[in-house]
Amino acid sequence: MGTRMRGLNQFIADIRNCPNKETESKRVQKEMAKIREKFVGNRALEGYQKKKYLWKLLYMVILGYDVDFGHAEAATLITTAKFSEKYTGYIALSKYIFFRILAKTCFL
Repeated sequence: MGTRMRGLNQFIADIRNCPNKETESKRVQKEMAKIREKFVGNRALEGYQKKKYLWKLLYMVILGYDVDFGHAEAATLITTAKFSEKYTGYIALSKYIFFRILAKTCFL
């Protein structure tokens, strides 16, 4: 990615500095609520903002948290002309699908 996403870097640093799982979970839930509010809000988000929020959601998915939104935003990024946004959309959708399938097969 050509640009530095300060908000993403700060979020990752906050998670890594959590002293225990409970604190981490509270931080993740707070950020998830903020992102959900941004995605559901009436105003349109720029591609950069969608991209930043999707990378945060992907980090949450990789940490094992259940993220049940953001798929539509990932799909809209796939249709943009900017490569970095398109790339983020494809990565996000593929990881969401992969972790959904993994979760279903592991807990059957």
